Amino acid sequence: GAELDVPTAQASGAAPSGLGLTPGPKIITLYWNKPNVGNIVRYDVWRATGAISLSNKPQKISNASYPGLGLTFVDASVQNNRDYRYYVVAISTQPGSTEQQQSGPSNEARCNYKQGACQ
Repeated sequence: GAELDVPTAQASGAAPSGLGLTPGPKIITLYWNKPNVGNIVRYDVWRATGAISLSNKPQKISNASYPGLGLTFVDASVQNNRDYRYYVVAISTQPGSTEQQQSGPSNEARCNYKQGACQ
């Protein structure tokens, strides 16, 4: 089917919760809790630089497969002196169906990244 996309997709089911992050040398590791929703196919991780708005929309930076990659994602494309905002959505199917549904977004996690730390 068509690729799901945050601005146009209908949200279905509970969103991932407890999104948090841990900065490190040239990386930010994200972690979250599994939502209680259908059969999860994957998690999509979205990132914006600066506040998310209609003129500054986030970009999908990964399809973190569950359970292979679990409930974490490492963003290895971070740069110093950037204000990153992240959220995660779950892509799932209902039992007996192959139609993919997207959850609502998780909470937002933010990091003003500088020298391996969030300022």
